[in-house]
Formats: sequence, structure tokens, C-alpha cells
Amino acid sequence: MSFGAELAVLALVMILRRTMAKQWFAGVAVLLVAMLLVSWLGVGQILQRLSSVQLLEVTAGKRSSMRRDTWQIFLHHPVTGTGLGTLQIVYPRYESLYDGKIVNHAHNDYLEALAETGILGGLCCAWFLGVLFSESLKRLRQLNNSFAGTLQLSGLVACSGFLVHSLVDFNLHIPSNALLFFLMAHLATSEIQPLAPRPHPKGRAVEIR
Repeated sequence: MSFGAELAVLALVMILRRTMAKQWFAGVAVLLVAMLLVSWLGVGQILQRLSSVQLLEVTAGKRSSMRRDTWQIFLHHPVTGTGLGTLQIVYPRYESLYDGKIVNHAHNDYLEALAETGILGGLCCAWFLGVLFSESLKRLRQLNNSFAGTLQLSGLVACSGFLVHSLVDFNLHIPSNALLFFLMAHLATSEIQPLAPRPHPKGRAVEIR
């Protein structure tokens, strides 16, 4: 799903920028390579592997109850939440499906942020995402089809995949993932200046043979 969201963002940007046929050809080529890679690995093998994995975390029913219970925490602490990192402490009072395991994350970064920081924290997160996408798209319009624009587009696409993944997991609570996400966010919004050509010493022309 995250990969599909990344492809959708890439296609949307290409449509909005009205790119030429060769850019569309490059995008289709990337998609075909990805599909060939999956076919080479073997779809059957992948599905068999995933079906045999022992889920040590939570079942689908438990995930659903965690989302509902986390929402109840937010409703009882709507303004400022319970405080960052307090979900594990607060959650047992609201747990509706007890299975003997400790719940340290809600498996949904957005709901967990609302429960721990309330509306104020949610507004800060919404402001951050708004700046991320608006600044990234503004940079893309300025850089057109340059290599710097390609780098910034890759950052935006990567951030989109992270944000979709966060709907079903505590993705941004893993330090390595959070570091990579903010690195991609910086890449998507930073002002990349093209290098100016350096003049040759003493102004003499260079003969290329």
C-alpha cells in the first residue's frame, strides 16, 4: 500500500507538471522493473512466507480494539493529551480487549499523537505536513526538470510512503525510520542551489581533444 501511494504521488506530480512523454516513459519503466522484480522473487513464495510468519505482536482484532481505545484516550484528554510517551502507562485503564500483553504503541502514529498531545499536538502535526507538501511542491515548480528537482521529488515520494505506513503501525516511533523520514523531508523542502560553472584560471580557453 505504501509503494502504491508513492507511485500515485509520483503520477500526480507528473500530471500536474504536464511532463513530456519521455518522463512518462521513465515512470512506466520504473513500474515495470518493480513488477518484474516481484515476479522474479515469486509471488507464491512471498505469500507463503507471509502466511507462515508468526505474528508476535497483535491480531487484527486486537489492532482494531487498540485504535478504538486510543481514540477514547483522546476523547478524555482532548486538548493537551496525556503527554508524550505515556500511552503505555495510560492505556490499561481504557483497554477493552485484554490478552495479557503490554501495549506500548497504538499501531497508528496519528491516533497515538492525538492521544498523547491532544488537539494542540495534532494541529502542530497538521501544520508540519502542510509545510512539507506545500514547500516541496513549490520547490518542484521552481526547479522544473533539473537533477535537483528529481532529488526533491524523491524525498516527497519517500515521505508519502512513510505517512501511509504510519496508518497501520508505529512507524515513526522507530528511531531509524524517524531519522530517515526527517532526512527525506529535509531533502524534499531544502533549497538546492545549482553549482555555477567555475571560470578557468587566467581566463584562457581549454582545448578538448
